Amino acid sequence: MYLDKNFTLPSCSEPHLQLSSFLLENAVGLVSSARLLGGRRAVRRTAYLIEEVSTSAVLTLRHRHALVELHSLLSLKDVHIEDSVEAVCFSMIDPASPVVEEICLLANQMADHMAVIAKEQDQQPALESA
Repeated sequence: MYLDKNFTLPSCSEPHLQLSSFLLENAVGLVSSARLLGGRRAVRRTAYLIEEVSTSAVLTLRHRHALVELHSLLSLKDVHIEDSVEAVCFSMIDPASPVVEEICLLANQMADHMAVIAKEQDQQPALESA
C-alpha cells in the first residue's frame, strides 16, 4: 500500500476522521495481523479497507461490513471452525509471542472506534450483531 506524504483526509465526521487516523497510523500492524490470522486474502481486504475508509468522505455500509469482518478476524471469532484459514493460521502462532498482545490491543481499539461511530449514527454497535 502506498501512502503519499502530502495526503490529506477528506472532509468527514470527527469519529470517521479518528477511525481513519487509527487505521493509517496502525496500517502496518493491522495488515501484519491480518496476514498472521487470515493469510493473503485477509491482507488484501485489510489494505483495501484502510485505503477506502481513509479516502472516503462517508462510511458506507460496505465499509462497515468490512470493519466488522476485520474486527472479527482480529478477535479470533472464527478460529474454532475446523479447517478454516483462520484456524490453521491461528494454530501457527505462539501464544507467548508479543504479537498476540498487539493483535488484542488493535482489536480493542478498533472496537472502540466502531462503537463511537455507531453511537454517532444512533445505532447499536455493529460488533454486537456480528
